[in-house]
Amino acid sequence: GGQALQREAPGHHRGPRGLGEEGSQRPPELRAGGDPAQVGSETTLQGGFLARALVGCGPDRVEGKVVAIDRFGNLVTNISADQLPAGDVEVQLSPSRVCPLVDTYGVAEAGTVVALVGSSDRLEVAVVNGHAGEKLQLSVGASIVVRVRP
Repeated sequence: GGQALQREAPGHHRGPRGLGEEGSQRPPELRAGGDPAQVGSETTLQGGFLARALVGCGPDRVEGKVVAIDRFGNLVTNISADQLPAGDVEVQLSPSRVCPLVDTYGVAEAGTVVALVGSSDRLEVAVVNGHAGEKLQLSVGASIVVRVRP
């Protein structure tokens, strides 16, 4: 395998905004133990980021959705690592486009479309040294299918 690319500063948490390491992204009122209802309004993450993929699950296939595009342009899905089928799998992005599931970015050349499990423990579709959302013309809500290779 190749060497993983360093994409973020050590210790950086890529979860939903506002949930940074040790609460550093939270307003001072919350860090001091204040009531969230007094700080702002309740929001729901677009696409249900925390929802598990339930459509089309089986031992050889799981279907999910793109629920976010991170600041690097990676398409974050609602498919968690423990939902991925065992074996040699591929990720179907459209009827005519499939990409490999890889362990690290370092196994592919710049510009290559890959899928991998990101730091959020969710399947992400990425373009090595590029922006997957722009290159693939996919956005939040797009269907992603992971299946064992035929």
